[in-house]
Amino acid sequence: MRELWQLMELGGLGVLAILATWQTVVTWNRGTLFEQPRAWAQARQGLLGELLLCPLCLSHWIAGFWISWIYLYLYVTRALPLWHLLLWPLCVLAVTRMAVTAHDFLYKTENYEEKE
Repeated sequence: MRELWQLMELGGLGVLAILATWQTVVTWNRGTLFEQPRAWAQARQGLLGELLLCPLCLSHWIAGFWISWIYLYLYVTRALPLWHLLLWPLCVLAVTRMAVTAHDFLYKTENYEEKE
């Protein structure tokens, strides 16, 4: 029973990471609060500017942050052994893919409805 509860908790934290990644990237790209930082990034012609302005690129960094936060929480609460950190890159990629897929689906749905 304890294993089932742990799996449910991990699944819930995974969904939380996906939604947090998605919303963080959308807020960065559309929020008026971040207009000045986006303008600063646009002024940079190099790699840093591209990484901050490309939603797909940015989602990797944001997913990495949220997955790290969740791993820290799970490690501190002793719910996850330290060797599970080896799964970190896979979790980042999975969360990124799901957040981008959710965004693409919603964006296409919004555009489709606007054209009709």
